[in-house]
Amino acid sequence: MAGLYGVGSSTYVLNQMDKGLIKGVVAYSSYDEGYLSIKQAVEAARQGAKKESITLEAFYIEKEDIHSSKFEKMLYPMD
Repeated sequence: MAGLYGVGSSTYVLNQMDKGLIKGVVAYSSYDEGYLSIKQAVEAARQGAKKESITLEAFYIEKEDIHSSKFEKMLYPMD
């Protein structure tokens, strides 16, 4: 197999990336996702529902970057 593509991360996937079995992951901030969901729900309750699309920023993260301060909280939110 030349490659495999997926989005998101789990502890298992990150451990495999640490071992060099996975080259990188595409991830986004679950915190931002949750925060924006609640914010939109509150606005909809107050002002009525609007059909609005929100785009979360996605990042391609490789082994060298998984413990950087920029991505560590995103990849390991409970640690």
